[in-house]
Amino acid sequence: MLEVCQIRKSFGKRTVADGISFRVAAGEITAVLGASGSGKSTLLNMIAGLTAADGGEVRLGGVRLDGLPPERRDVAMMFQDFALLPHLNVCDNAALPLRLRGVGKAQARRRALAVLAEVGLADLAARRVADLSGGEQQRTALARALAAEPKLLLLDEPFSALDAALRGRLQKQTSDLVRQRGIPAVLVSHDAEEACRMARQLVLLGGGRVLQQGTPDAVYRRPVSAAAARLLGCANVSDTRYVPPEAVCWDESGCECTVLSAHRAAEGWRLLLAHPHWGELSVWYQGIAPPARCCVRVDEARVVRF
Repeated sequence: MLEVCQIRKSFGKRTVADGISFRVAAGEITAVLGASGSGKSTLLNMIAGLTAADGGEVRLGGVRLDGLPPERRDVAMMFQDFALLPHLNVCDNAALPLRLRGVGKAQARRRALAVLAEVGLADLAARRVADLSGGEQQRTALARALAAEPKLLLLDEPFSALDAALRGRLQKQTSDLVRQRGIPAVLVSHDAEEACRMARQLVLLGGGRVLQQGTPDAVYRRPVSAAAARLLGCANVSDTRYVPPEAVCWDESGCECTVLSAHRAAEGWRLLLAHPHWGELSVWYQGIAPPARCCVRVDEARVVRF
């Protein structure tokens, strides 16, 4: 288990971590969700030992990591830009962490080939990384991260440069490998959909503090603040309330609304309505063409008030 306990960090007058705490169980992923500049990557760097914290503790399997250099923490990281070495082939990139730990060349190669087979790249072991697709490069980076059998995996927005279909496949593959190997993992992201797809727990960051944490279902069902709801990408959020999609229904006995705009999407039409009581509401419409006016009812019992 990973335990982050009251971690603090400031750069001059700018505080990026103000008493951040959370736990990640073995075989599970926790996603840290925050806007750009919220301190997500700095948090990962402090866990990895690349940046010194001003206070607090990081424990892995009950052992304090504070004060240990990065190479003694048994932590692996995956990055957005893959960070592969272009002068090494696929196998040598995957074997690099083992070689740096003093593992012999033949043994490191055997272990690298085994993990490359796990990610579906055994046939490309001798290929130059420059000749790989983006997805193949990221799978090489995943193999490199897992080759040394780390006790913790840190994921710094590793899928954001990939197309949607490939991103989904690699998200699932990474989640499956984390579960199979029984190691905790921390994913930092600004993509709420990705975070909810991969993680058992969400940690929402804002202003260097934890705004909210819990399962994706619990956090989405009741965000604790407008800031938390906006991080989740929720529509119909004001400073005082959130009108979830399930609170709005089409009902001829409801209030008549003017359709301010309509945008086509795979799920239908995204309509922006002017509601006489709730103001602007964003709702889905499944018809062939969007209406100019419609009637909707809002279930006030389902509205989340901050």
